Amino acid sequence: MEADLTFPKADDACDGEITATHNVTNFPITSNTSITWTFTDNAGNTATQMQQVVVNTDALMAEVNSLLPLNEQCAVTANDLTAPTATNCAGNTITAAHNVASFPIQTGTTTITWTYTNGGTTAAQTQDVTIDDTMKPTVTALDAITAACSLAEDDLPEPTATDNCDGEIMGSHNITDFPITSNTTITWTYTDAADNTAEQMQQVTITDEAPVPAVTNLQPFSACSQITTSDLPAPTAMDVCDKQVITATTTASFPLTVSGTITWTYEDTAGNTVSQTQEVVVSADVLMLAEPSLSPLNEQCEVASLTAPTATNCEGNTITAAHNVASFPIMSDITITWTYTDGSKTAMQTQEVTIDDTMKPRVAALDAITAACSLAEDDLPIPKANDACDGEITATHNVPNFPITSKTTITWTFTDKADNTATQTQAVTITPCVLSAADDASEAVVFPNPSGRYVEVRALRGSAVSGGKPYPHSERRRRVSAGKHHKHKDRCSLPAEWLVPDTTAGRAFAEVYKEVENLLAHRDTE
Repeated sequence: MEADLTFPKADDACDGEITATHNVTNFPITSNTSITWTFTDNAGNTATQMQQVVVNTDALMAEVNSLLPLNEQCAVTANDLTAPTATNCAGNTITAAHNVASFPIQTGTTTITWTYTNGGTTAAQTQDVTIDDTMKPTVTALDAITAACSLAEDDLPEPTATDNCDGEIMGSHNITDFPITSNTTITWTYTDAADNTAEQMQQVTITDEAPVPAVTNLQPFSACSQITTSDLPAPTAMDVCDKQVITATTTASFPLTVSGTITWTYEDTAGNTVSQTQEVVVSADVLMLAEPSLSPLNEQCEVASLTAPTATNCEGNTITAAHNVASFPIMSDITITWTYTDGSKTAMQTQEVTIDDTMKPRVAALDAITAACSLAEDDLPIPKANDACDGEITATHNVPNFPITSKTTITWTFTDKADNTATQTQAVTITPCVLSAADDASEAVVFPNPSGRYVEVRALRGSAVSGGKPYPHSERRRRVSAGKHHKHKDRCSLPAEWLVPDTTAGRAFAEVYKEVENLLAHRDTE
C-alpha cells in the first residue's frame, strides 16, 4: 500500500526540507520494482534518486520494530513474559518463541531472543530482561519489653521482617553487652541479600523489684521493763535484683519502755522500699520467747518426736511450751501450735513441719540365677529392697514372656510410694536339659537304665511331655538301637556302668528321644 512507503526528504539551499514524489502509478506494489523519487524546489529545480523495492511473499512483519526491555523486582517467571507477534503476507499472526532455558530469571541482565517461524522463513528479535532488588524489607511494629532486674540475650525475642525477594529475614540488634540492666532502646536492622536494609526501634524497660522480707509476719517481741537495740534483732529482707541481704532500719527511739508498734523499713540500692510492723510488749507479765520465730522442720518420712521451745518469765523462770499434735509420728505437712502457760499468762508460737520422701529404695546385690532347660515365672525369686519411708518393697521385672529359655539379664525396678525408684540387674543363665534316672512312665523316661542293646524313650498318653495329645496306645514309646550308630553293625551293647542321662518334667517327647539318640551316637564313636 502507498501508506506503507516512507517518503524520503531532501534539503534545499533556499527552501529547506523538501518531500519527494514517486513515479509509482499502481498500488499495492506486488513485484520487485525501482521507484524514482523526484525532489522539486519552488524554483523548479529538481533532483532524483532511485529506491529498489523487493517484494518477499514470505516476509514477516513484526508488531513492533524493537521490543521494550523488562525491568522487574526479584525474578521473572514464564508467566511474566508476553510473547511478541508478527504478521505474514497472508495476514496470519505468528507468535514468537523464546530461548530461556529455565525459569525464574533471577539475577542481572539477560537478553532473550524471540524467534518467529513461518514455514521455512524465520525472523528474530531480542529483549533485555533486568532483575533488580531495590525494595527494603517490610517491618511490623514491635511491642515494648519489660523485664525485672535484667534481660539476658537468650530472653530477648528476635523479631523478623518480610522481604519481597528473600521472604522472612531475621533482625540483628545493636546491643554489645548483656544482660541489659537499665532502660534501653534497641535498634533492630534487617538486611536482605541485595543489601537493602530496614531499621526499627524497640524499647526495653528494666524494673527493680522491691525487697522481699525474710519473714512475712514479724512475731511480737516482749520484755519485762525495757527493750534495747541489742535486745531486739533487726529483721532482714532480700534484694531481688542484687541478691543482697538488706537489714531493716527503724525510727523508733531506744530503749523502749512502753508497749507499741515498731515500723521497720527495707531499702535497696535502687531506692525501692518495703515496710513491716512489729508489735513490742513491755510488761511485768510477759513471757520472753527464747526464739522469736521457730525454724521450720523438714524431715524425711516422718517426725517421731519434737523438741519443745522455751520462754522465760519476768521472774527468770523457764516455761516449756506444749504442742497440739494429736499423735505421732507426724507423716504429713502440718503447722504446730506451741503454747506457753505461766499461771494465767499464755503465749503462742507456730512451727511449720514438712515431710518429704526423696530417697531411693536401698537395694542389695543379687546372685546370678542358673536354671536347667528353662525358668518359669513361678520359679523366679522376687527380690526386695528396703525403703527409708515404706520399709520392704517388692520389685517388678521387665521380662515380657515366660518361661525364660535363653541367657537373659533381668532389670528389677523398686518404686516407693513417693515414686522414687531404684533399679538393679540380675543375670539368668539357662543350661542344657539333662535326663533323670527315674523309671516313671508319668513323664518321658529312658528305659532301661543302665542301657543295653536297646533304649526306649517312653511317655504316657496325655502327659506333660507329650503335649497332652492322644496316642493310640496307653504309652508312647520309641526304641533306639545303639547298634545302628556303630559302623553299621546290627548289635552294639553299652557297658552297664553307662547311665543314659534322663529327662526332667515338662520336656517334649521328641526332644528327649533326639537327645538320647545323639548321646548314643557320640558314645559309639569312643
